[in-house]
Parts: sequence; structure tokens; C-alpha cells
Amino acid sequence: MREGFNLAPVPDSLRGARGSLMLRRMRKRIALAAMLLVSLLCVGFARQAQESRPRWEYKAACGRLDLNKLGEEGWELSAATQDGNTTCLYFKRQK
Repeated sequence: MREGFNLAPVPDSLRGARGSLMLRRMRKRIALAAMLLVSLLCVGFARQAQESRPRWEYKAACGRLDLNKLGEEGWELSAATQDGNTTCLYFKRQK
């Protein structure tokens, strides 16, 4: 035995074939409980992250627009494309 490690003695009731079976069952139960706890924590964190994520709505408009009015309504320009003489603007705002 290495120095610094104080291992508790194993009781006689846990020794032998029957005791070995009890230890295996106990280890399996502990492992199962740990996996259940980890999975519940993962689900909780995923749900919390999804709820805190901002939701957006989008608007596409081509041609002449009143950009000041769109800005007052909370829309912000996120992209623009041009095909020949037609310019299309894409806006988004948080719901």
C-alpha cells in the first residue's frame, strides 16, 4: 500500500462471492444515478439556453422604401442584394 492513502477495511459481510455481487450491484446503481443526474443537467441547460436565445422576425422589401419609418419600427438592415436595377433589402428585428 502506498503512503498517504488510508483505505477503509472492507467488512466481512461484503467479502466473498455474495459480497462481490452486492458491490457490483451497488456500483451499477451509483453509475446509473450519476448518468441520470448528468442527463437531467444537460436537458436543463439546453432548455435554459433555448429560452434565453433571442427570437427574430424578418422582412424582405424591394424597390423604394421609407427607411426612417422601418428604423422607427425597430427594423435593422441585415443584408442587401441587387439584380440589375432592382435592389432588395432584408431586415430583421427582435420579436
